[in-house]
Amino acid sequence: MSVEEPSTLMSVQDLKRVKNSVIGNPVAKTALSRDVAFVRSLVECVDVASVVGTVGNELGAEAAHIIASLSYGSESALDTLLRLQTPRILIFALSQFTPTDPLPLRSAYARALRAVVASVAEIVGPSEYGLRPEPTGPMQIETKAALELIFAIETLDSLLPLLLSPSPQLATPIVHLLSSATRSLHHRTTLSSYLPPSERIAATSPSGANATSPIAGEVEVGQVEVGRAVQVEEGGS
Repeated sequence: MSVEEPSTLMSVQDLKRVKNSVIGNPVAKTALSRDVAFVRSLVECVDVASVVGTVGNELGAEAAHIIASLSYGSESALDTLLRLQTPRILIFALSQFTPTDPLPLRSAYARALRAVVASVAEIVGPSEYGLRPEPTGPMQIETKAALELIFAIETLDSLLPLLLSPSPQLATPIVHLLSSATRSLHHRTTLSSYLPPSERIAATSPSGANATSPIAGEVEVGQVEVGRAVQVEEGGS
């Protein structure tokens, strides 16, 4: 199977230099976010990294580090990442990885997604410190859509199993992601009521429905007994 290469050729060393230049530098992040072609190339590196071998894995990991850095402190950079569907691409990649894929690669993707989601959640609100104004315009729509994507059942099917990873390098970013993203009662309810796919199938089967709703059966029996008692009293009177 042929794999489409990123539109802009970059080496691992190129990405490392970019990473070192933007970490902790909001001005550099904003400047880089204006180079949409370069940011698109970063996202493409993340998108193809899991299928292009060792070099692709290294490119993907470095690109993920840069994406994580860009998502903090620059709404312009975050806006560019959201327009390029970065959260969806990272989620898909995490769903495709297996335990045999390099742990640093999987961890880099998880941390990148955590960073993007944390920034998105802070904009959508309520703000953690109550200092950020409500977003308006396209940014409001994009951030809300990105946050809702995290709580889609298909996304949870991909992310929640990672909590069982024996490596804290992979599990910890997912814990932080969920804690940052959970900002409303709807989010908490979605998480607390989540069932794995196998249990959802069992719950929707006829036998599963009976097994998971014993209270309904007790109510029906109670109603019958009450009805019989009423009939006896009416007959006696």
